[in-house]
Amino acid sequence: MEEEKLSDEVMEITTIKTNSETVSFQTVIHFLEGLHRKAEVSSNIEEDREKSVEKIKELEKKIFYLAAENEKLSKNLKAIEEDYRSLIEIMERARKMVVLQEEDRQQKVRFQMDKNGNLERVEK
Repeated sequence: MEEEKLSDEVMEITTIKTNSETVSFQTVIHFLEGLHRKAEVSSNIEEDREKSVEKIKELEKKIFYLAAENEKLSKNLKAIEEDYRSLIEIMERARKMVVLQEEDRQQKVRFQMDKNGNLERVEK
């Protein structure tokens, strides 16, 4: 403890004279400690910046991948919609054909009364 006091006193007493200004060792130490803290903060900021740049690159890759997947799915959707429309058209044509066949069948059917008075179906 006495050594610390003595060294503090020696530091305060010992001075460097430059350009008619007096700088104590304590002032230099405080200046260097402040400089060291600034360097650490700067280093942390640089690390954060590098992490952010890496994250940005990763997200850009993800955007590119998702855009490609979106394009692929859009094409698939268009194809499915076209297939659906085609199927609906085919079903509509088939329904019309069935209706026409039913109408033709109904037109061909005639009824004739037999000897007992019953109606018989007679096709043309």
